[in-house]
Parts: sequence; C-alpha cells; structure tokens
Amino acid sequence: MSDRTTFAIRLISPEGVQFDGESQIAILNGVGGDVGLLANHAPIVADLKMGTCRLQDSDGAWHTWATAEGFATSSNSRATVLVEEAVNVDDIDIAAADELITEHTNRIADADKHGGEHDVYSSGVEGSKRSVAWGEHLKAVHAAHASN
Repeated sequence: MSDRTTFAIRLISPEGVQFDGESQIAILNGVGGDVGLLANHAPIVADLKMGTCRLQDSDGAWHTWATAEGFATSSNSRATVLVEEAVNVDDIDIAAADELITEHTNRIADADKHGGEHDVYSSGVEGSKRSVAWGEHLKAVHAAHASN
C-alpha cells in the first residue's frame, strides 16, 4: 500500500457504475489536455474526450477503461466521472470491435450510394461514423494497455 492519500471516485456510464471506490490518482483525457486528480484536488469540472480513465486503487494496482465523451467533477476529495461508454481494458472484445467497424462502414457506404446528404440518411451516417471511431478506439486502447 502506498503512503499517498486516497479519495473517493465513481466511474459511471449508462450501463451502470463501473468503479466505486478509493483511488490514489485518476488520469483522464480532457478536451483541453490530460487531467490528473489527487486527494484534496481543487474543485474542477472537466469536459472529457474519447480516451481512457486510468485509476490507481488504494493498493497501488492500476485499472484502465476505454471511455467515450463525458465529463468529470471533483471537490472535497470526491470525484465523479460520467461517460457515454466505458469498457474495462480486460473486457475489450477485438472481434466485436471489428464487427462494429465493418457494420458501420457498410452503413456509411450504403448511405453514400443512396444520397447521404438527405436528413434521413445523414443522422444515421453521423452515428455510424461515431460507431466506427469507437470500434477503432477500443482496438487502440486494447493494444496499448492490455499487456500492462
């Protein structure tokens, strides 16, 4: 166990609470740059981009999640991270990410063939572009962190 003071943190996605416990440090990918949180951090609200949430628990073990956009707040040694998606690096399924990329790449191509400039298609295209980006992000995070 480290001598570093811990703080309470919750990582929450629409699927539920991904982490609820004590952390020595949290590292998040903010829109304006990386955000590091420690106990007694000054109050902060940070806009988060697609990236990772890395936490070092009270025993010193690191935990990593691939995260979509969201925001984080911290005050009084309590932090909350709310994101649209969060997948623990150990739970990333590369085959499922590949399927997601293929399916949505095909949807984009189909929309382009059928006049993707029309509203009925463009909203689906934007969603498909986000899904492709998410699948690629999952693969990249897995490659960078799975062996650590």
